Amino acid sequence: MTKQKTNYKMAAVTEADIGPVTVEEFRCGTESFKLMRPAVPERLLDLAAVADAYADDEYMPYWATLWPVAKYLTEEVLKHQWPAGTQAIELGCGLGLPGLAGLKRGLQVLFTDYDATALKFVEANAALNGFTTLKTELVDWRTPLGQTFEVILASDLTYEARNVEPLVASFDAMLAPQGTVLVADQNRAHSEAFRRALSKSGFVFEMTQIEVDKSRGRDVPGTVYRIKRSNQPK
Repeated sequence: MTKQKTNYKMAAVTEADIGPVTVEEFRCGTESFKLMRPAVPERLLDLAAVADAYADDEYMPYWATLWPVAKYLTEEVLKHQWPAGTQAIELGCGLGLPGLAGLKRGLQVLFTDYDATALKFVEANAALNGFTTLKTELVDWRTPLGQTFEVILASDLTYEARNVEPLVASFDAMLAPQGTVLVADQNRAHSEAFRRALSKSGFVFEMTQIEVDKSRGRDVPGTVYRIKRSNQPK
């Protein structure tokens, strides 16, 4: 196994490398979103740049697929209405669906990913959904930004054991004192380790279990976490 880096950045690939794209419409609650993504995500696996990045940091172009729990996080975000301008960040945003939901609910979202191509798709998706201004930044969340946010969004980031403790450390570094982290997880093998790491780092959390319901587009079970600091007044 390669040694894990802590501030990795993946340069953008060309449109020719990506190949054809597709635009799909997703309905979450009362809202609908249009998302552009590579029509054949597997095509990216054949790129020399991706092979080099995998050798360097076990990188995979996960951003090119809309994973099921991103929709669960989107549904959770849409339940809230924040004061306009509330500062938020989406970690490992990929195609950006939960963050776009945040924009609809008053959040001022900083979309972050360590893949520059993902951020280009986020910009396209924001435009498809009527957002004319957008903040993006090339960020490896294993190296937290030097600022805090009232809301942190993250979906399906615990798929590898090596990600669990850095992810929780990132929450600790970037969550404002009275802030909230919203996380969607696919009940992967490292979910229990994630909960232990949260408790060890002084967080408290509530969980909502998502059951399979194909009539509602819920194809896999999952969990949505609402996380706060344990010393935060109730």
